[in-house]
Amino acid sequence: MTIDSSAPRPRANRLESPHPTGGYDQMVTWPNGNVSYLLRGQLHREDGPSFVGADGSRSWHRNGREHRENGPAVFCPDGHHQWWLEGHQVSEAEFRRRTGH
Repeated sequence: MTIDSSAPRPRANRLESPHPTGGYDQMVTWPNGNVSYLLRGQLHREDGPSFVGADGSRSWHRNGREHRENGPAVFCPDGHHQWWLEGHQVSEAEFRRRTGH
């Protein structure tokens, strides 16, 4: 296998300490336009989506697991939403029952 050293590489910005409101220590911009926010190498962000796709998708993670307490944790480009708590997918009804939202 050969590796094309001229292929576009992700651009990573590492912070000296976690972001004061976002809690992440690295932001990675991928050649395809996707953006990931990481804490110790895992998707993590406290003040917004931890993954923003160039296609319009967005997802929220805490410590590498899908999680959001004030709305759907996953937004797909086709308009589909998914609710997740602590890495477990739940129905919208279960989400509302457990979070009061």
